[in-house]
Amino acid sequence: MKYIFYSLLCACTLFVFQSCTEKTVTISIENTSSIDRKKEMVEVDFDLIIKRLSLKDNNVILTNTDNIQVPYQLLSDGKTMIFPVNVAANSTATYQIKAGTPSDFRPLTFGRFIPERLDDFAWENDRMAYRMYGPALAPQNPSNGVDMWLKRTEDLIIDKWYKEDLARVASYHVDHGQGLDCYRVAHTLGAGGIAPFVDDVLWINGPYSRYEIHENGPLRTEFTLYYDALNVGFPDGRCVSTPHRTLKATLTISLDAGNQLNKASIIYEGDDVNGMSVAPGLFLHRFDNINERNVPVAERNILKANNMMAIAIDAVSDANVHSGRAYKGIIVPASVEIKAHEDDCFVGEHLLAVGTFNAGQPFVYYFGGGWNKWGFETDDDWFAYMRNAQIRIEQPLRSVIR
Repeated sequence: MKYIFYSLLCACTLFVFQSCTEKTVTISIENTSSIDRKKEMVEVDFDLIIKRLSLKDNNVILTNTDNIQVPYQLLSDGKTMIFPVNVAANSTATYQIKAGTPSDFRPLTFGRFIPERLDDFAWENDRMAYRMYGPALAPQNPSNGVDMWLKRTEDLIIDKWYKEDLARVASYHVDHGQGLDCYRVAHTLGAGGIAPFVDDVLWINGPYSRYEIHENGPLRTEFTLYYDALNVGFPDGRCVSTPHRTLKATLTISLDAGNQLNKASIIYEGDDVNGMSVAPGLFLHRFDNINERNVPVAERNILKANNMMAIAIDAVSDANVHSGRAYKGIIVPASVEIKAHEDDCFVGEHLLAVGTFNAGQPFVYYFGGGWNKWGFETDDDWFAYMRNAQIRIEQPLRSVIR
């Protein structure tokens, strides 16, 4: 009788142990590159995880090897989980997932339509903030360029800065301790916009027509801006002899927590778009022309390397106060020509990454910026970041679910 009881006890213990082990999933993240990857976002198959855990809901806890919870986000497709990882060069890190209610983590990305400020669309993460111009601003001849806001806080500031600026409590063109907007866009590509580059003319256009938000934190914000009427070529032939034509464009932008760079993907529709030259670009400030004061800036520091370009310039506030060094850059994972460009059709000298758009295939590039008051002490630090970012894009982390 004792023997039978002991056998049953062992069998039950084994059953419980096996049940417990079956309810834990291990994710291995492999870094085959020569650089450490810190707070880098990875995507894993959440459907597979749910099946492995035999769960009927999405409540799971993600931990690292120190049993510390790691924040994650389930994307709107319901099939993908993203989370930040730390993996040393040429090594592997492991993470565990089990059923349970995760801790609350504060959002680190955010974006929204700003109807109270002439239809801006603004977005941010814990590193930087950006905006692009909307339909209500069209009479003022803005562009489809990117404005960047320099931050020195992990806090989300878009709502606060707009509210205080519109109420005339505190201008976001002045640094009140969290950062400022001291970047001038006007009718240029700003800090990473994109335009057709046809007949040696950069066809900068106006504001977006419509928008759609796909993801909105806590770790990734993704949205699409629709441009319903992009003009390429003047009908009177003032700058080029090609016929006037109107294209459509769909621009999707994604920004992850901890990343200085956005991922951008654009599709053009219309006549003769296949093989059309396109160019994401950076506006080369000769002067800081805020309020037309023509404040001279320090000599630009520029890095060009294959399909990557980076720029360092002086940051000058709206109050004519020097605010350190501002950084911006672009990486294109395709074959492009990096070139400086200025033409008679649109005001402003740009550094461009001229590539080819293939119909039906999105043209993908990465753009963003930084500040020497928030993570980059020198121009060389920014250039090193951009070089490493290029490695991260070319050599993505690999994930295995066990």
